[in-house]
Amino acid sequence: MTTATRRRLSEQEAKAAHLAKMDEVAKCIVDPVPSWLSEVLSDWSFDVRSQDSIDQMWPTRKQMWDSLARACNLAIELQDLFRDPAMPGFLVTNSKLESEEYLKHLASELSKFAGYAAEACRSPLLVGKNGKVLSGASKPLLPGVMPAKYVCAAIIAEVIAFFVVPDILLSSRDGSHAIALTGKSTLISIDLISGVTSKSWRLREKIEGMASSADGKFVATLDEAATLRAYLWNTTNSVGVYPGQDRVNSFDFVGTANMLVVGERGGAFWLWEPSVGGGKRRRLDSGDPRGSIDVIAVSPDGETVATASGAITPGISLWKPFSRVPSIGTIPGQRALTKLAFSVDGRFLVSSSNSGETKYWRLAGTGTSRAVLARDWQPFPLPGRLYTIKRKPAADEFIVGGDHGVLQVWRSSSREGKPDILASERRAALAQVSDQDRFVNGGRNFLQTGHVMAVAVSRNGSRFATVDPYGFALVWPIGKENAVPALVPSPNVSNAAFSVALSPGGDVLAVGATSTVTYVHRLGEDGAAIKSVQIASPGDKTVRALLFLDETRLLVCNDDGRISLWTLVDPPWFRTIVEAGPAVTALAQTADGRVAVGRGDQVDVIDCASADSKPVSVSKGLGPVYSLALSDDGKLLAAGFEDGAIRIWSFSEPGRPPISLAVHKDATRALAFDRSGETIVSVGDDGMIRSSVVGPRKLADLACGVLWRELDADEMREFFGASNPPILPTCRRGGAP
Repeated sequence: MTTATRRRLSEQEAKAAHLAKMDEVAKCIVDPVPSWLSEVLSDWSFDVRSQDSIDQMWPTRKQMWDSLARACNLAIELQDLFRDPAMPGFLVTNSKLESEEYLKHLASELSKFAGYAAEACRSPLLVGKNGKVLSGASKPLLPGVMPAKYVCAAIIAEVIAFFVVPDILLSSRDGSHAIALTGKSTLISIDLISGVTSKSWRLREKIEGMASSADGKFVATLDEAATLRAYLWNTTNSVGVYPGQDRVNSFDFVGTANMLVVGERGGAFWLWEPSVGGGKRRRLDSGDPRGSIDVIAVSPDGETVATASGAITPGISLWKPFSRVPSIGTIPGQRALTKLAFSVDGRFLVSSSNSGETKYWRLAGTGTSRAVLARDWQPFPLPGRLYTIKRKPAADEFIVGGDHGVLQVWRSSSREGKPDILASERRAALAQVSDQDRFVNGGRNFLQTGHVMAVAVSRNGSRFATVDPYGFALVWPIGKENAVPALVPSPNVSNAAFSVALSPGGDVLAVGATSTVTYVHRLGEDGAAIKSVQIASPGDKTVRALLFLDETRLLVCNDDGRISLWTLVDPPWFRTIVEAGPAVTALAQTADGRVAVGRGDQVDVIDCASADSKPVSVSKGLGPVYSLALSDDGKLLAAGFEDGAIRIWSFSEPGRPPISLAVHKDATRALAFDRSGETIVSVGDDGMIRSSVVGPRKLADLACGVLWRELDADEMREFFGASNPPILPTCRRGGAP
């Protein structure tokens, strides 16, 4: 009898047989089988002869017990260190740690962990009844550890996951990880750098929404019960449950850590830092009634957030959640938005609605208009108007004044960053006024928190001055705004002061209350008055506009329409330029010495050097004029109107129709161009500071930045609205300018 012996397969034959088996396995996953799948399954599979073969890959009982005991001891030692009062205090003052409460919480968690580790050390899987650690190389079976016969099935399950369409698929903002949700509860992470898929794990809840932190270390989930939880990756116990009472409609991570923004059904918008017990929340919106926040997008740097309502409130809200004043503006228009997304460079925001309409918005302060509410930076219980804005001659820095002591210096025409607030310096100067009790009513000092009615800046850029309704002027040296200004009182002012002016060299200050109560002060080096003279023009009407033509000539204009030109010699004298007419509200001097005058519903130009001085009309009948501004090159004249509109004329061709901008919700009180003449900054009765791009060069750059090509006629009309579109230069080729 011949005994048949089993021939040992060669390495090549064994590999071919193994691949044939993997082909059959692959068909169970997907059919037809991709050419690469069988080889992937073959590479991932291996022979397991016994359970003990797997046991060798894990710690022994003794090794597990030693690790747990060491972890317990380390936790106790670290907890003891936190009890040393010196360490928490030093950490708070010398690191980004904000509060000692965090360390108290951490010490509490370490105490719990030490207890858990000690309990695990007593497990009957590790120690016998005598308390000694059991011997043996085999590991204790822990939850989730599979016997050998299930290893192959697990490998197949991992591959199947690649062929199952996930319920949710998203990537971390830094592009390092992709995260997929399958089967409503299973999370899978993919390292996009190496292509390695981490072991998936299952949460207890069925998930409806999900977000990942910038680095992929945290994940937030919203379950079927609308409960928002935050997890460390690959853990099933949450690090925090959102403590809000209203339903969560949207959420996403911001910044670089585990902070989230959360939008609620009732319209509240929160910044949330998850931790055990709920964590900290900070409300970002003002609390005004608004529609639900259903859509959130976060910029690539995690610093800017866009939100929108899916149905009720039209438009898009923009936020800086880590700023003291988080709301940075709105984009009006689209309703029922379903999607928002930032471009990779953060320059554009894309929005789409349920009607299928998709729009692209340019952001980061590079659009045609920006707005901030001055009250956000100087909180006051009552809303207030802004009366004045002046630009420093040598820089695009703007001084803004208004109700309730608002006095701010903004360092750019786009108003990026935060302003310098001069309220404390102003109060310190006004505190020098005697008999403060006369200004106190209802617990408020109306002098120190009173209105800033006007600001003047000397043409040489050495000084600026302010005036309040009581007639007290304050004089600051430019560049030293944090110093206490010089106090210049105007004696015997019984009427409210509305106007102030500085001579071109900054040595003479004029304060106007009425035609008969206007004071001229000669200033010393410290800004204080060394000589004061009262000048009296005919009539006794309010003086709302003053303007120095040079060091010795001053225009004084009142509500009767009288324009008087004073020559400030000893003794001062005047001649009347205009006898009467509509109330004069604004003046602006041209480069050639002429003066633009806003009076009633007229904008006129007067040549004060001419013996005739007859006004030449630029505009009439467009509504009451409140403010005027001229660009530095003298080419553009802007006027602000009672209805909040701004109109801009070519000063050399005043007969051409103006460019019209609907800017403020109420009267536009004051205007100022930037040095280039490309942007105009305005303030008004709505309390807003707004900047609008008006120059053709900057408008062209914006248009080219969006389209990266020339605009056709239809696009020019659409992009610039109802304004007469300027002639645009050719966009540079080869990409964005």
